[in-house]
Amino acid sequence: MVTSAVEAPVAPINPWRGIWFHPQAAIRRVIERGPGGAVLALAIIGGISTVLFEAVALAGPADLPPLSLAAVCFGIGAVFGIVSLYVNAALIRITGALLRGKASFGDLRAALAWGQVPLIASLCIMLVLFGVDQVYGALPASGQRESALTMGLAVGLFIAAILQLWSFFLSIRTIGAVQSFSFLLTVVNLALTFVLILPLMLAVRVFAFQPYSIPSGSMAPTLMVGDYMFASKFAYGYGRYSAPIDLGFKGRILDGEPKRGDVVVFRLHSNPNTDYVKRVIGLPGDEVQVKEGGVVLNGQPLAREKLGDAVAHNPQGQMNVTRYRETLPDGRSYETYRSATGATFGDTGITYKVPAGEYFVLGDNRDNSDDSRFSRVGYIYHDDLVGRAAAIFYTRAEPEPGHSAWERLFRAIR
Repeated sequence: MVTSAVEAPVAPINPWRGIWFHPQAAIRRVIERGPGGAVLALAIIGGISTVLFEAVALAGPADLPPLSLAAVCFGIGAVFGIVSLYVNAALIRITGALLRGKASFGDLRAALAWGQVPLIASLCIMLVLFGVDQVYGALPASGQRESALTMGLAVGLFIAAILQLWSFFLSIRTIGAVQSFSFLLTVVNLALTFVLILPLMLAVRVFAFQPYSIPSGSMAPTLMVGDYMFASKFAYGYGRYSAPIDLGFKGRILDGEPKRGDVVVFRLHSNPNTDYVKRVIGLPGDEVQVKEGGVVLNGQPLAREKLGDAVAHNPQGQMNVTRYRETLPDGRSYETYRSATGATFGDTGITYKVPAGEYFVLGDNRDNSDDSRFSRVGYIYHDDLVGRAAAIFYTRAEPEPGHSAWERLFRAIR
């Protein structure tokens, strides 16, 4: 008598465990059961993990941000995770439709969110790094312990990087599963999505905000070497240099005038290929002179308050400086540096009368700035303005003693 073997039923895959090595089966199980609230939770966790990882990776494991800044990163990461989930799902659905993809908007949100499960582990590692850093930071200084801590943080950061890459790979597999695409076709889907995102990124860069890095100390202490800032492109309207290429037209669209004290990004007539950043001191019709690092505006010296001594960090080396708070006639104030030796590198000796349609600009680091005091720069033409410096969004600046570089993060530029 022959008996037939009856196969035992296969237990449904648990998506939390299966997503790591069986992402396609796991996401199908998720879709069958309904994604539920886990989608938003995973998006938030993924966004927080990504923002924290990028912050620590840019700074280096030996310079973790303080807990107060980590809390800010949590908030930014949560918003970033949710927004990117919906935007990416919408764009992937649009490009996937061209390839006959079958996934709905909800399915793609689930696929993207569940692909970020490894970022839960990445976030846990980041939190452990912060905890260890806080505990060791409260202990007496020890060179050997500091070396061990730096090594441990570097290893933790490396593992977190592997989890970030693993999450990206899983997202490809989960998207392919809901779209009924092969791995190669999924990559094509994502490549088309990137092509679709490029015009959006370009539009933001041209019409809204453009990122810049600060390579010199001419605007210290307002902008330090290692700062990364956003410039508002709409503050003064749009001109020939608003786009990545020279548009070649004269005048400005939606024109706006800079105010005295604005920190502006501009090009030089003599060097239109390089962006510069300085502070507007003289408006058209103003008379400007610089004496001992201070400004005489229309015959009246600007009020200056001595704040103390500091060390300016420049690519050429350190420089001992004296800090001042300079106040404009309208009450707007900002800090400036002057060489602690009392050298008068930037005294003009003459009074400049600013022509119509042009501006007189100075660096806040008065003895280490190439600006309108010198013929190579001269007055700045209105048409050569690019935008107004708005805020510091990241920094690797060398901090002053007793301060942290992270204190500069998310600081509005005044």
